[in-house]
Amino acid sequence: GGGGGGDDGGGGGGGNGSTFAVLARFPADQATAVPRTSPIYATFNRAANPATVTGTSFTISDGATTLSATVSYETCNNTARLLPNAALGQSTTYTVMLSGDIQDTNGMPLIAETFSFMTSAAADTTRPTFAGAQSAAASGATAIDVTWLAATGETGSVFYDIFISQISGCYDFTAPYQTSAADVTSHQVTDLTPNTTYFFMVRARDADGNTDLNTTEVTAKTLVSFTANIWGGFVQTRCSSCHSGVAPGGGLNMDDRDTTFASWTDTPNSSNCNPVLFYIVSGSPDTSFVYRKVNDTTPPCGDRMPQGGPFLNAAQIQALADWITQGANDN
Repeated sequence: GGGGGGDDGGGGGGGNGSTFAVLARFPADQATAVPRTSPIYATFNRAANPATVTGTSFTISDGATTLSATVSYETCNNTARLLPNAALGQSTTYTVMLSGDIQDTNGMPLIAETFSFMTSAAADTTRPTFAGAQSAAASGATAIDVTWLAATGETGSVFYDIFISQISGCYDFTAPYQTSAADVTSHQVTDLTPNTTYFFMVRARDADGNTDLNTTEVTAKTLVSFTANIWGGFVQTRCSSCHSGVAPGGGLNMDDRDTTFASWTDTPNSSNCNPVLFYIVSGSPDTSFVYRKVNDTTPPCGDRMPQGGPFLNAAQIQALADWITQGANDN
């Protein structure tokens, strides 16, 4: 899918070298067929002083006239945005200039930057009318389903660009993370990290590249992964060395990932514990023996685990509780 325009910055990063410079620009220098309503972005290699990023230090010109535009700066990703106050001309070359009046937070001037691009020949410059994302919900350890209501005001197909972030309100609008099929109202965002909170903005884009500028945000957290967050998160390093084979550990074998899952699932613990608790009870951490043994200061029987400490940290214990609550999935 194509890149979407936006209200916040695009791109991020940068080092702390001796020079203060533009790290990335959008559109790319010498780009062609750029949508006539596209914002322009410039990402710096470190933080700028926001007061110096203005309509006089960041400008766009058609070669004869400097255009009226609105300039803003996003501190979370060191990115300035210039949005022309009217649609650009058809098949016209524009030059973007960032002057040395832009300074970093220590007062060092920017190395002046100039780049150019050519707009498309499209006649349409009307953005779709779109309210943005409506909901987000985890559909797996590496996937979240995002939904929205269809954009209006378009006779042709509309695509929906999905932008993601792990920081609320901070997005790279120069390139969507994923793009939906045409004219749908939901998309499964994939290739995510398990047990991680994500924020989403969705923007509607028509066939001519006109993109709405909504800032509606939704959020969801991917499911806990047994492989990544439980076995890989602590069992392999903190439990399996003692719980090997049938002893010690009361027969609870944690030699490897698959054996651990099999020995935990719907199996009553074999220690002399009253009442006898199942190792893992899907949906119920408080009646799961494994959870009680690592969480409780005084477990139902025996010592708190890992024996002798140090005990699991709060994030590891919460991951175990969430994994059980989510259904103790073999994922």
